[in-house]
Amino acid sequence: MRNTFLRGGIPTLTFPELINQSLAGENLLEDPVRMAVTEQNDTLYWKDKAAQVGDIKVPAYIVASYDNMAHTQGTFDAYTDIGSNQKWLRIHNTMEWPDFYEPRYIEELAEFFDHYLKGLANTWLKTPQVRISVIDPGGEDEVERVVDSWPPSGYQHRPLFLRADGTMNTEPAADPASLQYAVDDGHPTVYRMKVDYAAEIIGELKLKLWVEARGSDDMDLVVVVEKLSATGQITLHPLGTGEIKPFQAVGLQRASRRRLDEHRSTPAYPVLLMQDDQRLSAGEIVPLEISLSPLGLRLHEGEILQVMVAPYKPIPMSLPLGSARISVPVGCFTYPPGESVEFKTLGGDASTSPDWVAQQKVPETTRNSGLHVFHIGGDYDSHLLVPIKAI
Repeated sequence: MRNTFLRGGIPTLTFPELINQSLAGENLLEDPVRMAVTEQNDTLYWKDKAAQVGDIKVPAYIVASYDNMAHTQGTFDAYTDIGSNQKWLRIHNTMEWPDFYEPRYIEELAEFFDHYLKGLANTWLKTPQVRISVIDPGGEDEVERVVDSWPPSGYQHRPLFLRADGTMNTEPAADPASLQYAVDDGHPTVYRMKVDYAAEIIGELKLKLWVEARGSDDMDLVVVVEKLSATGQITLHPLGTGEIKPFQAVGLQRASRRRLDEHRSTPAYPVLLMQDDQRLSAGEIVPLEISLSPLGLRLHEGEILQVMVAPYKPIPMSLPLGSARISVPVGCFTYPPGESVEFKTLGGDASTSPDWVAQQKVPETTRNSGLHVFHIGGDYDSHLLVPIKAI
């Protein structure tokens, strides 16, 4: 619920809808995509679907990445919350699929299973319990750094205060000011800070914003934190799949769902209560504490740390996975090697999708309209909280 269907309280339906449309069988299918629109509180329906990782007592080898919107936060949460006192974490520097098939990690996983399932006396217990990657877009990543914990010690959370001139500073502005954009214009607000020393940001991040909605009683926001080169260019990072993209921490937030679970939240990791709406009234200014996906990021002297705040927009869904053109044997799916068989092609473009694909799709909408106003300085302590250390 919290990491896929209703991240930040916003119904984010593209990926779940794609799964519904492409992996369904011939019988009836539960529709959690529609429930994300009709039942947005954390009710028994959603609690029933949340893994109770605290009840897991068996040894666990957990592998995480920073790059997957669907999986990243849940994997880190699972490591933190799991009930096992024998747990290992390895954070790699690619997407999970190429890492999973890396020969040395296949061997490592086999060693873990051999030790605990077969009782073999191998070297698994000498494996460091926490290993991380530090990503250096435009440079060279550090992989398998051994640290004492996750998050690692030594990284002090510091507030970087947003300024009306589009900068960030370790000191807050004395005078209040505001920035705004029209939702329909699509222009985000951007805040930058040039780093005058080499540093690392490793751990959980939070953005605190004081916001006001004009022309609406709610707002849906997306926040992106990334580094730029010293000349202000976006830095790219390979994922190991052939794709190269910016390395980012991302957060979503619907203003009316801003209430926090006080028992689960920490100063650096706010957890939403996910109960009831608190719509905004005209002229009302409220604080949002927006959780961002964890980072392991290296910054070189002169590079720029950037925060972008923009109106959230649904991602247009491409064709369902099942519309790919796939050639299969006419008779059956398996046949002896070397045998000559007749193939037929299934799937194709959108015209080959069954009518129910469009008929059952749940529309994805936002509550964005009018102006988004961000208040900064004085009593409005809007800031990015980052776990940073000079190196």
